[in-house]
Amino acid sequence: MTDLDYRMIGTRIRAYRRERGLTQEQLAALLQTSRSNISHWENGRTLPDIETVKRLSRILGCNFLDGREPTEAKDEP
Repeated sequence: MTDLDYRMIGTRIRAYRRERGLTQEQLAALLQTSRSNISHWENGRTLPDIETVKRLSRILGCNFLDGREPTEAKDEP
């Protein structure tokens, strides 16, 4: 994966988190991780592991790796 892919995924995580009205601290608590991990993901420095991706998808109600923008994914039934 390239740096651009990391940034794209991080941007999606941030957008879905904000759409749900969660702070980084709140999302970190739900995932039982640190706020700095959330920040690193959102800024494209690192990626969450696959188990965390699954939990993120459940918590945020989305599949942020599917290539759609948050508002596009939200509009589907």
